[in-house]
Amino acid sequence: MEVAPGLYQLKVPMPGPLEYVLAYLFPSDGGYTLVDPGWPSDEAFDALESQLRDIGVAFADIRRLIITHVHHDHYGLAARVKEASGAEVLLHESDWEAVQPYLDDPVAAVREMQGFLATHGVPREEIANMPVAGQMVRDIIMRARPDRTLRGGEVIEGKAFRWEVIWTPGHSAGHVCLYERERQLLLSGDHVLPVITPHLSYTGRPGSDPLGDFLRSLEALKPLAVRAVFPAHEFAFDNLRERIEQIELHHLARMREMLDALVSGPLTAYEVAHHVTWVTGDFRDFDFAMQGAAVRETLAHLEHGVITGHIVRELSDGLYRYRLAQGAAEQIT
Repeated sequence: MEVAPGLYQLKVPMPGPLEYVLAYLFPSDGGYTLVDPGWPSDEAFDALESQLRDIGVAFADIRRLIITHVHHDHYGLAARVKEASGAEVLLHESDWEAVQPYLDDPVAAVREMQGFLATHGVPREEIANMPVAGQMVRDIIMRARPDRTLRGGEVIEGKAFRWEVIWTPGHSAGHVCLYERERQLLLSGDHVLPVITPHLSYTGRPGSDPLGDFLRSLEALKPLAVRAVFPAHEFAFDNLRERIEQIELHHLARMREMLDALVSGPLTAYEVAHHVTWVTGDFRDFDFAMQGAAVRETLAHLEHGVITGHIVRELSDGLYRYRLAQGAAEQIT
């Protein structure tokens, strides 16, 4: 579907409630650039090929793949598309750095993540059943290593477009958006979605602050003149600033909820996650994958609270517990 003159939106199916990834295609460099090819499956590959054919494009015409971030539903199909087209792959350097442990030794990386979750209160019997990235990440990325890494600030030229790369960390360390200043268009990836909020995951990397990064990245987009936002899920929308403010309020409310949970005393992240109002249901009813994601998102908020001085992290008996700093509840506005 042509969503703006020369810009095509392609629906690439994926498992789960989101149903599909929205990929974007535009002409450039004697061929085409494809943004976020989609989930790694035969169904996704066939659907992408069919939609390209409908607009008169073959895989051989694709010269460049831009990956907004390294998650499976965006990067996953890059290997097959690259093999079919010979296209160069562009990914932000921070995401490339983040996946290195899984490329070097995926088994060790998985064990490290399991140990990390255990120190934050997740029961050992649950950890054994929690799927974490490992061999699948390695197989996909080894076949589609980035030919160029991005830093933010680059310009991607197209026949009718001049896309500015904006580094927007938070959902991943290297997430990027693409901004067309003259036409006032934004390809927002997962950074800003019209209904849901992207998952934020703290994985224990020293000094990392995914929630803080995310909020600062949202602020960076506010001054942009944008008449249409094309995200990687759900649907296009035009109220960027209003949507950013809604997302900011959502995370403020979630932080308040976690602070309220800590009023009774120190808790592990796993225990705090039980007190959060998750839009997808009750934590106790989540499957192991959802529980793992919820704990890592809880940690993103708790660790941001540590960095801002509202929360104190303490280690005892091999477990990290979080407690309120003095006067913290009154400081959050």
